[in-house]
Amino acid sequence: MHAQRGVLAGTVRVTSPETLGIAYLAARLARFGRQYPALCVELVPAGAVLDLSRSEAELAVRLFRTRHESVVARRIGEVGYGLYASATYLARRPLKGPGELHAHPLLLPASGVERSWLQQLAPGLRSAFVSDVSLALAQAASADAG
Repeated sequence: MHAQRGVLAGTVRVTSPETLGIAYLAARLARFGRQYPALCVELVPAGAVLDLSRSEAELAVRLFRTRHESVVARRIGEVGYGLYASATYLARRPLKGPGELHAHPLLLPASGVERSWLQQLAPGLRSAFVSDVSLALAQAASADAG
């Protein structure tokens, strides 16, 4: 990417967690690209973390702070966590609080901050379905799997 007399041109690769990239960044980056027709915005929403210090991407939106001294990092927001289920599932199996989570099949990521948050909320939870792809978890929830 290069800027010449106020014109952004070239390709800029942006990496992010998959759901954040697909559900939030894609539309915004596409609008940004429309403002700069000589610019190609490449979004890589993936579970794998691309390395900025090796030029695998120019920009990264991450849910953690990088440890590379050569990378400029800025906090741009906060992420909140919550528990979700379809209305059909909750009508069949109501949930009144975290103490009742052990009686429900849970759809969980294999690792990461979300899983740590849930383990703190209710230690020893049982997984009924596991995927690190949150869109897969959302589909499983839509299918009333937990």
